[in-house]
Amino acid sequence: MTRLSSLAVVAIAILAMPVTAQEPRWVSAWAASHNVGLGVAGLSGSTVRLIARPTISGQSLRVKLTNIRGNAPAVFSAAFIGRSGSGAAVAPGTNRQMTVGGAASFTLPAEESLWTDPIPFEVRAFERLVVSLDVVSASDVSMDTLALVSTYRADGHHAAAPRDG
Repeated sequence: MTRLSSLAVVAIAILAMPVTAQEPRWVSAWAASHNVGLGVAGLSGSTVRLIARPTISGQSLRVKLTNIRGNAPAVFSAAFIGRSGSGAAVAPGTNRQMTVGGAASFTLPAEESLWTDPIPFEVRAFERLVVSLDVVSASDVSMDTLALVSTYRADGHHAAAPRDG
């Protein structure tokens, strides 16, 4: 996978202790600001891996994907989350598929955001996680031009693969 300097399209929420037995309470655990929408060549037909480091622990998570500064929809065929290995690699045995409304594939319209469905996932505070997205089509993305972590891109669809493309 090749490094992208600062693609940032996710936020992570962790399930904290329920307020009552029937009411879960989600808490933001990691986010990146989006200050520009830029065209990025080669996104369609590729996999993008973003590194996130939640600041709190929890038993479940969901991921917010955003295209609020984008000018066109982004279409994804798969989304996964796992523990970070070396570089763009995912630690073996940790990669879990995420869905949106029960579907593995989904479209993120321009100027919109969406949440993945909650999944059971043991999160340890400050542990590096990898969000992998198989991009069917996208021309531009919301970006944080001051990101402090690397994002990776590889041709083809590798979100489910633990190695780095």
